[in-house]
Amino acid sequence: MNRNDAIQVINTILSAKYRGTPYDMAVIENDVIETEYGWILHWYTRRFAETGEDPDPMGGGGPAIVDRNGNVQFCGSANPEGDIMAFEMAHGYPVRRHNLWG
Repeated sequence: MNRNDAIQVINTILSAKYRGTPYDMAVIENDVIETEYGWILHWYTRRFAETGEDPDPMGGGGPAIVDRNGNVQFCGSANPEGDIMAFEMAHGYPVRRHNLWG
């Protein structure tokens, strides 16, 4: 599993999850955080991901985690840092704080 694979995994999940809705969601590729175990990926509307424009803002959408083994975890938007730390503990990874919002 590499960075591009992780992006593709999340984009595939988002495509299936939002099929039939007015939302076209995608990973914000310039906002992927690499960790020793994988990647933390932010996602939002495809338009925002590609252009930075946000004409139809929506709430929610905490980051997603993909580890190098292919495990995926979507985090809540209320406490994504806590969700990431819980994922790290559950999978035996070092627990640390991440600068999620650059």
